[in-house]
Amino acid sequence: MLKFKFADIGEGLHEGVVGEIYKKEGDEVKEGDPLFSVETDKVTSDIPSPATGKILKVLMAVGDTIHVGQEVYHIDDGSADTPEALAPQQPAKEEKQEGGGASVVGEVKVSNQLFDLSSLRKPATVQQVKESPKQEVASESSAKDKGKVYTGTIEEDFDVIVIGSGPGGYVAAEESGSAGLKTLIIEKEFW
Repeated sequence: MLKFKFADIGEGLHEGVVGEIYKKEGDEVKEGDPLFSVETDKVTSDIPSPATGKILKVLMAVGDTIHVGQEVYHIDDGSADTPEALAPQQPAKEEKQEGGGASVVGEVKVSNQLFDLSSLRKPATVQQVKESPKQEVASESSAKDKGKVYTGTIEEDFDVIVIGSGPGGYVAAEESGSAGLKTLIIEKEFW
């Protein structure tokens, strides 16, 4: 029997509110199936099953506040039911917690395709830069100006156009630029 404890979901919070319970007593689960959802101040997350088996006991209800380390499910995973059989596992779990307080809730497969720019990477080539006409800089006398708005036509081709809406926009522009892609960043406040 596996005594499944609520673990830190990586948001730096030590508690959450049970939003929904998907698997109830008597239900069969497979490793990775969502058991319940937990709502924190930052996010609502589905918590996956750590093992395949049958739900023996649900130790929480919708609306309950649960804390990291609190038992939330008993799952019959085919292992021994005796406390002696569980004892060797306990020190290993505690050692992991001493090493920084992090714990694994479950494994979630993700794809890096959204952020993997390596397939777009261009070979490094030396380009001659044309001297562009100098643009006037906004005068310091106009405190209300936040810069000069360009209203002309852009006659260059870009591999990536990033709309900057805070730090994330700049990170995306930096990553695509580092990958050798010709990148244009547009400040969101101007459109």
